[in-house]
Amino acid sequence: MKRFFILTIILHFFLINAFAEEVYLVEEVNAFGGETLIVIFDEDVQRLHNYSHVYEYYDSDHNIVQLLIFPTDAYSEDTGLLMQAQFYRNDVLLAYEKAFNDEFLQRHDYNRLVEHVNQLGQITSRSYYHNDYLLTTPDDQYEHFEFFSLSYIENAFFEGRESNDTGSEFSISMRYVSIRSLIDFDTELYPMEPSDYQNIRFLESVFGFQSAEHLYDNKVRVFANNASYWFYVQRSLEPVISGQRAVIRYYPIGRNGELFLVGVGFVD
Repeated sequence: MKRFFILTIILHFFLINAFAEEVYLVEEVNAFGGETLIVIFDEDVQRLHNYSHVYEYYDSDHNIVQLLIFPTDAYSEDTGLLMQAQFYRNDVLLAYEKAFNDEFLQRHDYNRLVEHVNQLGQITSRSYYHNDYLLTTPDDQYEHFEFFSLSYIENAFFEGRESNDTGSEFSISMRYVSIRSLIDFDTELYPMEPSDYQNIRFLESVFGFQSAEHLYDNKVRVFANNASYWFYVQRSLEPVISGQRAVIRYYPIGRNGELFLVGVGFVD
């Protein structure tokens, strides 16, 4: 995943105007009771800091309340970032919100990220959104499971490869190991087959995972982007699968051109 847009804009907001080429008054009285300004940067600043212009929102006491930061076209094309908002109270930064384009959404399954920070500027929590659908809980502890769409993972595993209908040709990625994706569950569970347990054992042998095949009895179809995949369900999670939309956590493995998902949990 490419670096995002906390770049040098973490300079205190009042330094922004020092780099400005042009500053215009947009509103004399905004929703916060103060002025709204637009700050436009010259080409040198754009090349150095990767942002083209910023909207500044002040309250009636001329305290900064919100910044809307827009990257250059080149940076937006490279990272998928469309805009970053920064929120303040009493001139103290509280949170960031990043909005991403459709291409980013198709790859990562989210297009909005909210990050809350403490007084030292350290991120204390993250909330991921697929449009308005919240993908994570406030106490999310699974940051090591990266967000990718299933279609992207499938392409990463099999693009340019010919399918093999015979034998056992396994596909493993050292880059895409612990993944989260947004899916819709089917309602019916199916018994695991010997080949499913072989998939799990092969995955464990490659990554040195502790043996876990005893945790699985059944599998379920999951749907995403007009495709379906087998998701191996841990026994303890079977009672709560009811055809709902959810964010699954899994280890992907390919076999003979088909993607299988060794499930470890989900949030709906």
